Amino acid sequence: MVNLKASQVKLTYVNEVPKKERMKITGPESVYNLLLQEVYDKETIEHHMSVKLILFNRTMHLLGVYHLADGGIHESTLDIRMIFQVALLSNSSGFILARNSPSCGTEPSKEDLAVSKKLQEASRIMRFDYADYLIISPDGYLSLADQLYIIGNSNDSLTIR
Repeated sequence: MVNLKASQVKLTYVNEVPKKERMKITGPESVYNLLLQEVYDKETIEHHMSVKLILFNRTMHLLGVYHLADGGIHESTLDIRMIFQVALLSNSSGFILARNSPSCGTEPSKEDLAVSKKLQEASRIMRFDYADYLIISPDGYLSLADQLYIIGNSNDSLTIR
């Protein structure tokens, strides 16, 4: 018998919310309302950037919201591999990336557009439904899917501003 020196890998998936009680994602406005009312802290939404991953199943029912990263006033760093690790471990069919705008502007930066392009490329390969990228503020939101923004970036570690 070989004495294997390796760590055990264990994958688990626990969903405690029955499907009939899960919110159905109907578009960017429903996600914006969820984020503003249930996810983002009203006391810090204008203080620093925070990035969230909204996970859903094939029928667009919400599986959960995962906190990906906190940043400063102007930027936050993301690792694209972490996004897909969370999506895979949650057994989701797709996701929406969202970030707040401490300055309350919702115009996308070139880094936002680069992240979106990289997520589109990777999602196509991984067979995930990358549905949207939202930039939110207390006063409104911008949906990159609605605006059809697409550009590229070749980094695995991404920064958004």
